[in-house]
Amino acid sequence: MLGLRQCHGAGVTLILTAQNKKIGTVSMAPNAQVTLNAPHAGQFSGLVLVQDANGLPAGTTYSSGSSTIAGAPGATLNGLVYFPNSSMTFVGSPSDTGPKCLLLVAKTVVVNGASSLETEGCASAGLTDLPKIYTAALAE
Repeated sequence: MLGLRQCHGAGVTLILTAQNKKIGTVSMAPNAQVTLNAPHAGQFSGLVLVQDANGLPAGTTYSSGSSTIAGAPGATLNGLVYFPNSSMTFVGSPSDTGPKCLLLVAKTVVVNGASSLETEGCASAGLTDLPKIYTAALAE
């Protein structure tokens, strides 16, 4: 498991990949002081946190089925968080300041607190050709 408490950087992509045929998850503490901005150009353009899912050795498993991203007010993530084989919980108030780009791909998602996802600045954060996102509502 990758535990984030204090981490700052621009042009950063963190990739969790296979070690001993297991892939870890991420845990960002509620009091974490984290500011991570994805690179806006290059091979990992727009990717900020990635759980490897490509070309893995046979028999690779995930060490845990869930990841948590929390963070103190002011904690910032900009870019795509890609965890296609894990459940993801957003808790607290990680923000999307700066380019205003925070997207999530996960097996399942739970959003609690003041967390927000945003696409407004994704082109400047390195993510282009995004699909349209439609909002659905359940009415009785």
